[in-house]
Amino acid sequence: MFDLLIKDGRVVDGTGQTWFRAGVAVSGDTVQIIRGDTSAVEADKVIDANGSVVCPGFIDMHSHSDLMLLNNPKHDAKLRQGVTTEALGMDGLSYAPTSPVNLEYLLTYLAAVNGTPPPGVRWGTVKEFLDLLDNRVACNVVYFVPHASIRVEAMGWEDRLPTPTELERMKELARQGMRDGAFGFATGLTYPPGAYSDTDELAAVSQAVSELGGFYMTHARYSLGDRLLDPFKEAIEIGRRSGAPVHLSHYHSPVDGMGKKMIDLIDEGRN
Repeated sequence: MFDLLIKDGRVVDGTGQTWFRAGVAVSGDTVQIIRGDTSAVEADKVIDANGSVVCPGFIDMHSHSDLMLLNNPKHDAKLRQGVTTEALGMDGLSYAPTSPVNLEYLLTYLAAVNGTPPPGVRWGTVKEFLDLLDNRVACNVVYFVPHASIRVEAMGWEDRLPTPTELERMKELARQGMRDGAFGFATGLTYPPGAYSDTDELAAVSQAVSELGGFYMTHARYSLGDRLLDPFKEAIEIGRRSGAPVHLSHYHSPVDGMGKKMIDLIDEGRN
């Protein structure tokens, strides 16, 4: 006896193979694909998926739902599109870890993008922020330590490179964020304050999170060099120097044939 049976759907299992018709049975935390006739399969609840696709939930790897999840925990707009996991902290523009004073600055700075939190809701550490979401929102969340919050915390909003002491502070804040449950380190290198950084700074912080299993997520520095391949080259260099896997948030390809060159560059970097 299963808890749930979704029968007669077109199953797309995420492995890359073409869809196939099958039943999907759920028992507790276990999901099982049942091929063939499911008429004799017993379940507490049966959903007829004939004419519909059954697939794993989508992961939105670039979301700005950081505060929307606090305001609308049901998250209907995304769930109705099949998104069951949101990556937060994108473009390095989010809110933890931070101090009370800098949190208010960040909330004001990012209000046009992310809105504002519910009245009276505040936090400091990554753990405190994630605790506001855990078992309270309808989707899963993966959080990335945002460059903006740790840079502002370590050295304010100044347009300059960090001192060795300030860089160590950023690295320690990133490590603490990882210990609190973050998946990596995220940057947005065309936005202040991330735009004020250099490759050395980013490689150092990325190495700190890499040592704890994190990876580097970046909105690349699209003002760099040729503004096409050079931003990607910097991201690859950061990954090479830090040992962190790299995820590029955007492919900006306004020139015919540039998309293939970008993909070739990434493939070369992976090799």
